[in-house]
Amino acid sequence: SVEYGEDSPIFRVDGDDVHTKKKLTRAFSGLHWGFLVVVGLFLLAALVTQGDGSDDSSPIQEGVVESLFEVGSAPDISPALERQIAQIHETPVEYCDVPMDVVLLVDGSGSVARYWDLEKDVLTKATHLFPIGQDKVHLGVIQFSGEPRVESELSSDSNAIRSTIESMALIRSGTSLDKALDAANDMLHLHGRKDTEQVIIMISDGQSNFGLRRLRQHAQTANREGTDVFVVAVGEYRDDVLNIITSGRANRIFKIASVSSLLATLDTMIRVKCCSMSCNNGNCDGAGTCVCQSGFTGPTCAVAHCDDECLHGKCVRPNECECESGWGGPTCSVPVCTPNCVNGKCISPGHCECNAGWTGASCSIAQCTPECVHGSCVNTASGAACQCKEGWTGADCSTPVCNALCEQHGKCTAPGICTCDQGWSGKTCTTAVCSSKCEQGECVGPNTCTCAEGWSGLLCNQAICEPECAQGSCVQPGVCACRSEWTGPRCDQPQCIPACENGGTCVVQNNGVHVCQCTDGYLLPDCKRKKGVCTDPMNVVFLIDGSGSVGPADFKTGKKIIIDSQKQFNVGPSIHMGVIQYGDWIKDYVALTSDKALLTQGIEDMSFSGGGNNLALGLRNARGMFNEASRKGVKKVLVLVSDASDYNFEQEVKLCRKEDIEIYVIGIGSERRDNNIQKIAADKHHIYTAKSFS
Repeated sequence: SVEYGEDSPIFRVDGDDVHTKKKLTRAFSGLHWGFLVVVGLFLLAALVTQGDGSDDSSPIQEGVVESLFEVGSAPDISPALERQIAQIHETPVEYCDVPMDVVLLVDGSGSVARYWDLEKDVLTKATHLFPIGQDKVHLGVIQFSGEPRVESELSSDSNAIRSTIESMALIRSGTSLDKALDAANDMLHLHGRKDTEQVIIMISDGQSNFGLRRLRQHAQTANREGTDVFVVAVGEYRDDVLNIITSGRANRIFKIASVSSLLATLDTMIRVKCCSMSCNNGNCDGAGTCVCQSGFTGPTCAVAHCDDECLHGKCVRPNECECESGWGGPTCSVPVCTPNCVNGKCISPGHCECNAGWTGASCSIAQCTPECVHGSCVNTASGAACQCKEGWTGADCSTPVCNALCEQHGKCTAPGICTCDQGWSGKTCTTAVCSSKCEQGECVGPNTCTCAEGWSGLLCNQAICEPECAQGSCVQPGVCACRSEWTGPRCDQPQCIPACENGGTCVVQNNGVHVCQCTDGYLLPDCKRKKGVCTDPMNVVFLIDGSGSVGPADFKTGKKIIIDSQKQFNVGPSIHMGVIQYGDWIKDYVALTSDKALLTQGIEDMSFSGGGNNLALGLRNARGMFNEASRKGVKKVLVLVSDASDYNFEQEVKLCRKEDIEIYVIGIGSERRDNNIQKIAADKHHIYTAKSFS
């Protein structure tokens, strides 16, 4: 390698072979420059070949030899970069108000010539990031290349430091990182302040042209002496070299692609350092921000936080207040009186509010307050107290004394005189008064009766039956009076009117109607008539619900019911039958006919329509079928098979009754509307219900 003195070059040969080093040094010292270039290339190859492969003793071989004289003009500062520099925070970090000695190591090798002016401008701006001052940050600047050059010793004069940086001339030689680090150590050792944090910031875009042994030695020296070393690597770099410089501390290495990122990187670096020194109750993140632990706040987490405000004090530790004089309690909201309020409470610092009968600054002096009404104030061991006259008591002798029983239902208004509460009477107010007579009991309190056995109610005039009368009322203890259509000792047995004959039993339908359940061979309503075939002349129309709520399966069952019913009606010359399926519209119908085969075929051909339930439409068409019948003056019977879920039907029902059409309803399904069914059928005996069509 060649190092440049003031007049002539100085030659240095590095390697483990001492004999070879001495001979080559003497040989090359007098060579002409032209021959030196050729021999230098040969020397590089020879040393690489003869090295022992150790990283600490051999030259750095992996493409790290850089040009010592890179020629080129400095690039212009782009408008975008100018805006970036202007936007960077140019005031010191708010919580970095701590003394530090900082040395800037600035790469002055030939490779930075292209952007040397830009780098100086950025570094000048960067000085604003440091809180430079006599008791704060002292800043020194060293430019390094082959040899380091002190540009500014450690100083607190920010203007002088900026002027020095602006006037720095580029050394323009190789890159000797080890010498740079050694020079920074010397500056801190010789000129640094005692017991002050020491920091080295190295900025370089190249790699050392020399071995790593001395670099590691100087880095270890800085580490032993407690110096914090940061490195900003610009462009290409070797991670092992960076780790040596920072003694393996990865969070002290900042890598940037170009010098245009330098200012922002230095800002982050300073924040990281200041945070590590000032963050007392938190942890520093990668951007140098102090992230506080629970219970602390502020830029350095030095401010304790209390969830509840310290009303008369300050928060000194998490959720711990330090109160002002005269205040206490967790939130300094409790006033303190000294001495304590003996017989009272402290309402403000040093101010007692005394209990009744006490006075003085600490409420320790007895006082008869209010005055003794029927007695006199005397001193006692516990303080002043009233001594009452006979027949009076209380703190102020204003309470008369009566028989103790008076206080239960009255008030003592004068010695021995009891005034009763409403509802009580007697000398001691112990006799209850009831405004109405307790018919089957006695008065035990104001308008309060205690009833005899078997009676209840406010006046003991309501008989008790156990168990209760299910469908009747209790008229005497254990005696029920049943409502109509019910009988039995507890009125829980249905009774049909007229009574069920021929072994029939009275049952209650789901709609509450009482009907007879006849034995085989007898007919409703009273099981009096025997079963037979209906032969009285009549026209019968079945109106079957074909809406969606019925469903195809139940519709098919409904058709079967109608086919089977024609046998009971004995369809023929006397009885004519017709069928209408209704929904939103009239889909199918079979006109009144005496032809059983035609009727059966017409019913079987009907298909389920689905859709809504328009009962009014169905009733209207049934009336039309009756009116179009050829026979006049015969009985007209309409049988509705439906869940009666429609509502707009009442007008049509009235018209049916006006035209003497007798309506029977078979209410189907668990969702049927029983109230609608009762409106449609004129007689409860015309209503039949089932849970489903089946």
